[in-house]
Amino acid sequence: MRGPASSGHPGVSFAIPDHDALARDGYLAVDMHVHSRHSDGLPAVRDLLARAGHHGFGFAITDHNVVSGAKAACSEERSIAVIPGIEVSTPEGPHILFYFYQISDLLDFYHRVIERALRENPWMAIRLPTGTLLERAGDYSCLIVAAHPFGYAVLNRGVLKAVEKKIMPPEVMHPIDGLEVICGGMSAALNRRAAEYSHEHRLAFTGGSDGHLLRETGTVVTCARVGDGAELLDAIRKRKNIVVGRTSRTVGKGLSAGVIMGRFLPYTLPSLRIHYEQNVPRIWNRYVSREKEENGK
Repeated sequence: MRGPASSGHPGVSFAIPDHDALARDGYLAVDMHVHSRHSDGLPAVRDLLARAGHHGFGFAITDHNVVSGAKAACSEERSIAVIPGIEVSTPEGPHILFYFYQISDLLDFYHRVIERALRENPWMAIRLPTGTLLERAGDYSCLIVAAHPFGYAVLNRGVLKAVEKKIMPPEVMHPIDGLEVICGGMSAALNRRAAEYSHEHRLAFTGGSDGHLLRETGTVVTCARVGDGAELLDAIRKRKNIVVGRTSRTVGKGLSAGVIMGRFLPYTLPSLRIHYEQNVPRIWNRYVSREKEENGK
């Protein structure tokens, strides 16, 4: 690793991963948050497998509300670890990552819980409330992680941000196993907050690039001295892992944002409708509450 920085968490290092050094030290390194062209990413599954195999890291394809990319990756011949996963966009705003030990469990979870709750834009908020989603996930052997818990900017894409803004009750955290403490798309400051919160509350912790471009994958990895993806999930549960990575630079974030916007163009009207539902009532209620407070003085 190069350029380590303080994270407020002994298992988290803000540094560029040295995949060769990690392998020599006996670590299995996995990028736990990767998007493919099966949702709003650009990379093809085979290109992801080729890059990961060349550099020596594994990954979890966590496409938004879809599992076809994860299924394709798990069905390919490969020399690296692939963890079945999905990133679910909830109607309240936050994104939740689900990791499974078996691809069959992920597919069952998808067909029984997620597929029937999809909307016109399949990659944005599903109809199923976060509490119900987490309750249904309790029927499966899976690891539940809050993606970018304090992000994004003006959107409530993180659970802890939604709790801070009183959009969701603190109890929503109870079924969640851990936090994404380094997300490549987040600022260093927000990642540091997530790392500190995870350490203080003794939550499991993961890291992933949130890569939508091929070049981004592998820039954040979750590592443990284990033999395969299933053992890595167990190590994460026991907090016997480390996370190494860095946030994307401004140019990289701009390129990634451009890719995402382009992929969402066919769903412009449904996307605007969901943004309206998630944000306008909240802003209006805040305005009304402020007016009442001022008039009551």
